[in-house]
Amino acid sequence: MNNDANWHHYAVTWEKKEGKWSFFVDGKSVVSGAHVGRGRYIWPGFFVLGQEQDSLGGTFSISEAFAGDITEFNVWNYAMSQNEIASISSSCGRAGNVVSWWSVSYYVHGSVVVSTDNNLCQEIGICAEKDCHCINSTEEKNLNECLENNGGCSHVCVNTIGSYECKCPDGMILSEDNLNCQDTSFCKVDDEVHLDGETWTTYCEACTCKRGNAECVAMSCIGLFCNPDYPWTHLPGECCPKCVSYAFCSISSATTLHLFDNSSITVSDSYDFTLVEDCVEGKFSVRLESASLREDSHLSFRQENYLKSDQILTTGRNLVIFQDCQILRISETGEILLNDEIVDGGAFINGEFRIYNTGASIHLYSKSGLFIQWYLHGQIIVGVPSDFSINLCGVCGNIQDYYMKKTGIMML
Repeated sequence: MNNDANWHHYAVTWEKKEGKWSFFVDGKSVVSGAHVGRGRYIWPGFFVLGQEQDSLGGTFSISEAFAGDITEFNVWNYAMSQNEIASISSSCGRAGNVVSWWSVSYYVHGSVVVSTDNNLCQEIGICAEKDCHCINSTEEKNLNECLENNGGCSHVCVNTIGSYECKCPDGMILSEDNLNCQDTSFCKVDDEVHLDGETWTTYCEACTCKRGNAECVAMSCIGLFCNPDYPWTHLPGECCPKCVSYAFCSISSATTLHLFDNSSITVSDSYDFTLVEDCVEGKFSVRLESASLREDSHLSFRQENYLKSDQILTTGRNLVIFQDCQILRISETGEILLNDEIVDGGAFINGEFRIYNTGASIHLYSKSGLFIQWYLHGQIIVGVPSDFSINLCGVCGNIQDYYMKKTGIMML
């Protein structure tokens, strides 16, 4: 490119937005243009030094080969201004943040001779000061961490003196691990996608999607004062307690059932039946199912102490509660199974149920508002919020038409 014996500095710049490019010689622009790769990345690509090639590893041509010395070759990830180019052309030692001269010289192979003579750059200006000073006269070189596995960066790796940093393209931001870029147009939380700016509520939290990150704050509960007829209740799955009025249905022996209106009927002890069910929205169902004592079932020592000599087991039945695709069973001995898995311990809480087990009694609250008391000595009480009155069916009644079954047949 030059016909004299002097050192020269060549630079090429390109920026994506307008596709502008410039070619500099010794700090001065000699030719420029636009609309090259406008609005996109020119990738993939290769740098081939010293030989013009139409394809990587193509045919060697001595007439197209470079004859001479190359002192530096660096690549930056932005288009420098003419002043920056002029500054670099009059000095040496500034390492590119994408490809540095040291990494290029380290990977040179074949018959190319690599010289470490620092006087090569003195004819064009003053050499830059070294950034590192090493003890025992050991020379330290800046390693380009981006050369190996892109520095662990998911997108853009920028080499710096003694370190590196990850950067992201437009429309993305760096996540908290400082390695991976995440899209700012949506948030992903527990396999659910929320658009930027969208708000939603989760258990006891109000959340907003902000530039790829879900920001959640705890919801606060107001002070609550309940009328004696509307006791204070904290239902499973809800953040705050509320005042709830209940209607009750109970069974005190194997065949006597007390309905929501305090009347009573006799039911067969050999049939399964639904005590109460949400027949409108299907939120819950409570059933009594006939069940003989399993051979492997037995009362605990604690339970035996609660039973008097003349008392029998509750009903000789299993109490079964269906709630949002979960099945909870309380056996005649007080054994609790949730989805066929035994629930041990005195207390159990999940998103659907809150259970307290004393051995002599079991107290259960459900997300839908059900309240159930089960006693080892012979009583089951089912409480349902009064505002469910028109939704209910089952032998306990629907609080209003308490004798009516789901089919419309009168229970006698």
